[in-house]
Amino acid sequence: MLSPRPGETRNRSGKPLSDSPWLCGARLWLFRSIGSRQNRPDQAASQDWLRAAKLGDIAAASEAARRGACLFARDGWGREASHLAASHGQADFLRWVLSLGCSSRSRDIRGWTPAHHAASRAHPEALLAALSFGLHPACADSEGRSVAHLAAQSGCARCLSIALSRGADPFSRDRWGRLCLDLARSPAREMLQSWDVSLREAEILARSASLAGAPSQNRRGGL
Repeated sequence: MLSPRPGETRNRSGKPLSDSPWLCGARLWLFRSIGSRQNRPDQAASQDWLRAAKLGDIAAASEAARRGACLFARDGWGREASHLAASHGQADFLRWVLSLGCSSRSRDIRGWTPAHHAASRAHPEALLAALSFGLHPACADSEGRSVAHLAAQSGCARCLSIALSRGADPFSRDRWGRLCLDLARSPAREMLQSWDVSLREAEILARSASLAGAPSQNRRGGL
């Protein structure tokens, strides 16, 4: 066995304590914690960043980012700047923050994306901004509600029309089995009712056309 170097301690098996996994892990944790403290975003600047998102103040948000704000900072409900901007109808700020790299698919603690916030608060311009960055309106929250569900619940016919034109299914159900029509308020409710009636009429016409063509096909087969 090699004799220990001056100032070096060894365990009972003769291995230096400096090579033990526990000490290596503790040293790694210490280095990482020191590095994270040095690179930690400024908390006050992050709060100003979120406050600017509510107001739609791009200049104030840029100043907060320059002071060291975290662009992905969240509030107590898990909402980022994109969620707050969509919830308060700040469409221009939402486009700006999404162009910086914030995700339109980011979710808060309820599973809401920026599009869910815009639809629930009846902000069609913010909804368009959120959906223009790749999010599909069929995306569901933690209760299975799509963007169309929340648009119908808010009663905003324009938000509902935007969601349906982007591919949302008006007959999808949430985790409680509710359709968009079950949650809808006026005037979105009237829009869904007319949509439902027109689809049923189209189904009846298609079914009657298929039934009318069936005998002729049979006669041709008999000939």
